[in-house]
Amino acid sequence: LLISINKNKFQLKIDESGEVKTDASVFVNNNIPSISFTTGTHEDYHKVTDEIGKIDFDKYLKVVKTVYAVGTKIANLPKRPVVDKQFSREVID
Repeated sequence: LLISINKNKFQLKIDESGEVKTDASVFVNNNIPSISFTTGTHEDYHKVTDEIGKIDFDKYLKVVKTVYAVGTKIANLPKRPVVDKQFSREVID
């Protein structure tokens, strides 16, 4: 689903390690599928030295539009999506 919506806008990274570094860990650890989206990290990510100037707003907007498209597509499916792999997480970088 995500791959069809992405249409080569981003390089997708598939992480099936089972290690979760997002707020979605509670879902993944209970076998509830999730997709995590990020614009990436940098040296000061989540530190007091982080500044708004380090945000790539063009990339951020592309991610937001993709998240919206994925959410809309899932919400409008005629039935619940089939989960093809346990612990599979698709991450946009």
